[in-house]
Amino acid sequence: MKKRIFIGFKLSENLVSYITNWQKQKKFPDFVRFVSPNNLHMTLIPPWYEDEIKRIVLLLSNFLDEQIFYNFEVDFVSIKSAPDKKNPRILWLEGKIIVQLENFRNTLIEKLNLKKERRNLIPHITLARFGKGRSLLHFEEPVFFKEKLKEIVIFESKLSKNGASYRVLEIFKL
Repeated sequence: MKKRIFIGFKLSENLVSYITNWQKQKKFPDFVRFVSPNNLHMTLIPPWYEDEIKRIVLLLSNFLDEQIFYNFEVDFVSIKSAPDKKNPRILWLEGKIIVQLENFRNTLIEKLNLKKERRNLIPHITLARFGKGRSLLHFEEPVFFKEKLKEIVIFESKLSKNGASYRVLEIFKL
C-alpha cells in the first residue's frame, strides 16, 4: 500500500523548546494555526507516494554509508511569512542557505530515483499555517539559533481536514 512519505531532519529538544516558547508568546489572529511540537521538523525531500518503503530505507542507509561528510549546522536567522511574498501561506523559521546541504539533497534524490527538485533548498521549519484564503503579509522577525542536524528521518505524512500529521518510519544518526 502506498504511503505519503518525505525525508527530513529531527530537531533537537532545545530548538523545539525555543519554537514552542516563541509560539506561546505570540498573539496572532485565529486563522493562524501553530504546528504542534511533535510535528516540527525540517524537510529535506518533500512528500511523494511510495509503496516500497523498505527499498527507500535501504537506499538511504546505503547513501549515508557512502558519504564522507554530512556534518550540517543551520544558522536560523528569521521567522517570516513565506514562501510566496505576495500570498504567504505559512510562518517559517528560515536558515541561511547551505550549498553542501543542497548538494547532499540533490544527490540523494538521484540515488532514490525521484523527480529532480526544481526549487533551491531553503532550510526552514514550518511554525504555523494560515487558514484558507488568509495570510499575514510582511511578517518578519530576526532570530539567532544554531542547529546541528544529527538525525535524518523518513516520515510518513497523513493528511486530514485538520492538517497533516507525521509519523517517524525510520531514523538514521548522522
